[in-house]
Amino acid sequence: MKVRIILTTESGEVFEGAASLSRIAVSGPAGVPGKTQASRAIFDTLAFNLNPRAFMNRYGHNGSGPQKFTFLLARLTKGKSGVVIPFETLKSTWNSMTGVLGSFNNAYSLRAKENGWVDTPRYGSYVLTDSWKDAILS
Repeated sequence: MKVRIILTTESGEVFEGAASLSRIAVSGPAGVPGKTQASRAIFDTLAFNLNPRAFMNRYGHNGSGPQKFTFLLARLTKGKSGVVIPFETLKSTWNSMTGVLGSFNNAYSLRAKENGWVDTPRYGSYVLTDSWKDAILS
């Protein structure tokens, strides 16, 4: 892609130039192409040692419902895929912090599953998938 750039300084000088740009595909934390190094740094700094309320207040309070559901599951599993958490544990933990997360909606778990962030190995239980970190980048 070619771009043309024109800059004007505060003193009124004008600079003009052209450049060719190419896409840089950096593999993200979940192997997703096009994610930046800054996005990857988020995963290195997740503090799973925080209590669930502090963790959600720091990382999940601005997300959508499915993102919040995924972050809560991530906190309960310490970010490990394949660790089974009962749905009732997720729901009761969520309901203990409605001031941070808002009201729980059963559709959040369904949407998180549709996005591929979580899975249900058996009825009434959830696990993180390997692509759960995409929820942070969404």
